[in-house]
Amino acid sequence: MEWDSDDREKAIAYNMEKNSRCQMCGTAPWEWDEDKRAYEPVEDICWGCYYKDIAQEESGKGLPGTSINLKPTGGVEHAQRLVASQQAMEEPDGD
Repeated sequence: MEWDSDDREKAIAYNMEKNSRCQMCGTAPWEWDEDKRAYEPVEDICWGCYYKDIAQEESGKGLPGTSINLKPTGGVEHAQRLVASQQAMEEPDGD
């Protein structure tokens, strides 16, 4: 696939702009140079992250490399997860 020079220049400019932004907050230094009050910190809540944090605390596993992922409810996969969790609760410990 060959891009015309205008499209290549736009893609390069986009990547340069994107790479100049902080990976943590998403702002670029030039934005702060132009206006030191360009942004204000505002607390937002993400319900997905909230439930992931709760699940991580409740799991108590804390194993390295463990992550909590959000999966949609409804459908066959959800039903399979419910059945598997119920079966796991019914199994004896072996003690």
